[in-house]
Amino acid sequence: MKLLRTIKQEVLFTILLVLLGVSFYAKFNQKIFLANLINVLLITVQFIYFSYYLKVVFNFLFRIVLFFFFTSSLSNALNASHLYSMNEFANYLPQVLSLCAYLGLTHYSLLRLGKFKFIEVTNLYLMVVLIINVVLTVVFVNIIIGNVNVVFQEYIIYVYCLVSIVLGFASFSAFNQDGSKASFLFIIMTLSFIFSDIQYALNQFLMSSIIFDIGDVILTAVGLYFMFRFIYEKQITRERLESKQ
Repeated sequence: MKLLRTIKQEVLFTILLVLLGVSFYAKFNQKIFLANLINVLLITVQFIYFSYYLKVVFNFLFRIVLFFFFTSSLSNALNASHLYSMNEFANYLPQVLSLCAYLGLTHYSLLRLGKFKFIEVTNLYLMVVLIINVVLTVVFVNIIIGNVNVVFQEYIIYVYCLVSIVLGFASFSAFNQDGSKASFLFIIMTLSFIFSDIQYALNQFLMSSIIFDIGDVILTAVGLYFMFRFIYEKQITRERLESKQ
């Protein structure tokens, strides 16, 4: 059984590497529709693997989060396909949907944090993490916002940064208090998503570069993978506790 699971993992990683390779090819050759379509497939392949082969049960909140990630990627692909005439809102729809997914993750991380006493969060380590996160976010916003000419886009960036600060702090707080493998996976997921958005914003609003494009693809794929791993780890931990009772 363990050997079979290992083989399935190798198949998964092979598929993901192939998809990433196709995505890099599409980025280098300016095939925007194909590149965005790969993001849809990255979510779909991993969802099938974890739900069908590993029998992971996704709770309602993570189903909503996955739905927002999936529809955001799909909206990006449709916008790039030019199959229909886009209005102004359609251009920002993927960003709004991704923001909704992050809000879902932030809500979940705050629920986990709410199980602990907040007095334990006042240690120096977490305060340093929070201060660094806030300072970097403020500096980043000041750099980016000068190149944004649409008010609605500015609001999205401000909310994104606020959510990133809360999500990052809550993730580190949860790990600091329980030190579990699941919390560590959640931190990697959070940092991957945050840095992937930084790559995206730099590419869109500051300096267009294939390096930022590829960095965005890699970090998004890593973030999605560790999100699925986090859900799987939580399920395994719960099953172990139930078997001991």
